[in-house]
Amino acid sequence: MLRVEPETLDRMIEDGLEALMFAHWSECSIDREAVPFDPDWNQGRTLETCGILKSFALRDDGDLAGYAIFEVSNHLHFKTTKYAFNSAIYVRPESRRGNAGVKLIVESEKRLKLQGVKKFVYLAPNDSALNDLLRKDGYRPSEIYYTKLAG
Repeated sequence: MLRVEPETLDRMIEDGLEALMFAHWSECSIDREAVPFDPDWNQGRTLETCGILKSFALRDDGDLAGYAIFEVSNHLHFKTTKYAFNSAIYVRPESRRGNAGVKLIVESEKRLKLQGVKKFVYLAPNDSALNDLLRKDGYRPSEIYYTKLAG
């Protein structure tokens, strides 16, 4: 049984978040040789304490099967509008059946709306299934991000 629940970073770490994040990094990250996997748990805890970091666990029969992590704050350019910037969203491959990704998105957003969020922003890797899920949920592309490694 799949369910989504708000969760603390520490609880998700206890339940295997680091392994899931490593799998996510291995599957999706570009420039892996230059940008190593190295989560900053202390920064995450600080942002969580400040009310900025909001984490959601996707559980499959109680086991951590995925996560959605958002940075929530009023936008610097639009101070009356609270944004939720998705920092990461991932569902382990063996749990990607049915509507697992959709459930994670819908349930996370429902809870964030109750906290006053008005606009959601996701970064989706090129050619990922997340693009299709977001379009089906009413999202539209609005900007293109370009990246490069410094010198």
